[in-house]
Amino acid sequence: MARQDFKLDSNVLVIKNNDLVIGESDQQHITDLINSHYGWFREFPLLGASASDYQNAPATDLPKFESAIKEALKTDGYQKKVKINEFTSESQDIVIYE
Repeated sequence: MARQDFKLDSNVLVIKNNDLVIGESDQQHITDLINSHYGWFREFPLLGASASDYQNAPATDLPKFESAIKEALKTDGYQKKVKINEFTSESQDIVIYE
C-alpha cells in the first residue's frame, strides 16, 4: 500500500478548495530520504543519504552512496534495490526498483 502525505508540486504544498491535498507520497519520501543529511529529522537523527556530499564525487564513492541510500530506505521501511548510473550536478541518474 502506498504511503499518503501532503501533496507537493515542485516542493510547494498543493492546496485545493482552501485545503491541503493528500495523495500518494512514496516518491516524495524517497526523494527526501536521498537528499536529507544525518540530523535533519529530529526523531530519526541517523536517517538520510546526504546526496549533496556525493555530487561530482569520484566513481569509487558511488558504491558508498548506493549503500547509504539502501540503508536510509530500509530504515524507513522500503525494501528497494538501488543502482546509481551517474550522479553529478548536471545529471542525477539513480534507479530505484523492487
